Amino acid sequence: MASGGSELTVGQLLETRRPGRKSLFAVAEHDSAHTALALMLQHHVSCVAVLREDAEPSVTDAPPALVGMLTLSDFLERVALPKADSGAVTCGQVMTPAESVAYVFADNSLQSCLSIMAEVRCHHLPVLSAEPSEGGVLLGVVAMEELLGLTAEARSQSRGALAETIARLPGLASVPRAEAGKRGGHRN
Repeated sequence: MASGGSELTVGQLLETRRPGRKSLFAVAEHDSAHTALALMLQHHVSCVAVLREDAEPSVTDAPPALVGMLTLSDFLERVALPKADSGAVTCGQVMTPAESVAYVFADNSLQSCLSIMAEVRCHHLPVLSAEPSEGGVLLGVVAMEELLGLTAEARSQSRGALAETIARLPGLASVPRAEAGKRGGHRN
C-alpha cells in the first residue's frame, strides 16, 4: 500500500526519527520472557521484536529476520496472569508468531498504518523491506501512539497553512465564517 501524494510514509518516518528512537528493541526467541520485560521497561517501550535464534538481546540497527512480536500485553496475558516463571518461559513460547503479525512496508502511508492497526486491533506494526517469502528483513517497528501524534500534527499544520492561504486571497479574508455546526448550503 503505497502512500498517495505528499503523505508521509513509514520509510520517511524511520529516517527522521530522533536518534534514540532509531534503534530496534529486540530479543531472540530463546531468551527468557523476563529478559524481554526488562528490555521493555529499561527503554520505556511496550513491544519488542523477536528475532531468529542467532540474535542477542539488544538495541540493534542491523536488519534481522523477524520470527514474532512480544508486547507487554502478551507478557501479562501469557506469563504474569498464569503466574508462570518469567525466567523459565522463553520469548518464543509467548510471542505472537510472525505469520500472525500484520506488517507494513516503507512505502505505506502513516494513515494506512492506522487503518491496519484499527482493523487488526494492534498497537505496533513491524516494517519489513519486502514480503517475508522474498527475504524481507525487519527495518523497524511503528507504534500507534507515534503515528497518532504525527497525523494530528500534520492536520494542524495543514489547517494553519489553509488559514494563511485564505488570509492572503483578496476578498476571501472579509467573508464571514459560517455559524459553528451549520451544514449544507448557505444564503446571505
